[in-house]
Amino acid sequence: MSIEDREDEVHCYLGVENLNLTAPQKLTLLDGIKALGRNDSGQPCHRNHWRIRLDNEAMIFEALFEIERISIAAVKQRLADIFSVPVANVTHTTASTVYGPLVTFRYNSQNKARLVQFGGVTPTWDESRLAALQYVKDNQAAWEPAA
Repeated sequence: MSIEDREDEVHCYLGVENLNLTAPQKLTLLDGIKALGRNDSGQPCHRNHWRIRLDNEAMIFEALFEIERISIAAVKQRLADIFSVPVANVTHTTASTVYGPLVTFRYNSQNKARLVQFGGVTPTWDESRLAALQYVKDNQAAWEPAA
């Protein structure tokens, strides 16, 4: 832990996938996530940066995130704001994957977005990085241009 780190933050990789958002809804969600992280930090790796999947329907973010701002409740609130509905109308399911916990968010009987925190619930940066790298490797055709 560096002198700049706080216990309410985690330096990790997050994956976000659009399942059924309109283009404006997707843009609003992704812009909100892009704003998270310590973007004024003197440490470039703490600033939010990302990689876009080839089909533009998923992104992997790396930053030093405030844990509360990437919680299930925070993402549900963000989606409720996008849909202009009460947060209780946005539901979620969770699953464990080899890459980390996966949350699928649902509204109006449709899966809308999926989020994975690579490396686990409270991963070290290296655990998260290795899980994200493995995910990209395992899904290379979706993330890497053909040679």
